[in-house]
Amino acid sequence: MLPSLPALARTANPPAGLTGCIYHFERWYDCHSQRAFALDSDGRVWQWINTRCALGMLGVVLIAFVVSGLIYLLLSSLLAMVWLRRRERAGR
Repeated sequence: MLPSLPALARTANPPAGLTGCIYHFERWYDCHSQRAFALDSDGRVWQWINTRCALGMLGVVLIAFVVSGLIYLLLSSLLAMVWLRRRERAGR
């Protein structure tokens, strides 16, 4: 099965007069990359790269989880300190 190549679609406005194209698909542990090299009639080489990694979104989720945990820890610590101070004052 040949993957689609959105870089050369008509809606992406590719250069006119393409004479050749090479497509390369790479797969890593958690990423994949699509690369296209095209040659136009003037001899110029055009390159498109599309890389997607699972770690990108996972990193955002992990950072959000850690930050929300730190905020929760900070708020619960402040509430505990206020509660302990009130308890200490009431005992005097």
